[in-house]
Amino acid sequence: MVLSSVKSALNNALVRDNMNCNIFRLKQWWRIIMTAEEIVMGGYAAFGSGDMEALGKIYHPECKTTFHGSHALGGEYVGFQDLLTNMLARLNDAWPGFNLSVDKVVSDDTNVCVFCTFTADGGLSGKGVHSFVVENGLEVSFDLYWDSAYWAEHCKI
Repeated sequence: MVLSSVKSALNNALVRDNMNCNIFRLKQWWRIIMTAEEIVMGGYAAFGSGDMEALGKIYHPECKTTFHGSHALGGEYVGFQDLLTNMLARLNDAWPGFNLSVDKVVSDDTNVCVFCTFTADGGLSGKGVHSFVVENGLEVSFDLYWDSAYWAEHCKI
């Protein structure tokens, strides 16, 4: 309840630009009050709940995602729609029952590293790291690292 009140107040806040004396409505307020780590972890929450619209809002339109690996989903994706269509939507096809859990997060003002455990049907399990760069409240770079040979061996596509 308190968060929704704060959100409503911020969304309706007017800010005076002293230099130009312009008044404008505060847009995308989370970019001002959230840390890089909070933005990234909000993305994990959105992914976990299947809210791809919310997830897409934290990606810069030109965000470069690199899935380091020699398997069907390895490669580069530019922008969230490319990532969603060509990688995220295919995860369960590649590794049925795919899931991830966050083990640890290390961050500074712009860099966030998320250490994960990945699992899938058939007893598949492994560790990996997701590395993000956040600028002006948006993810501008996302690199995924894991044991690509192991996951390639068990890839279904």
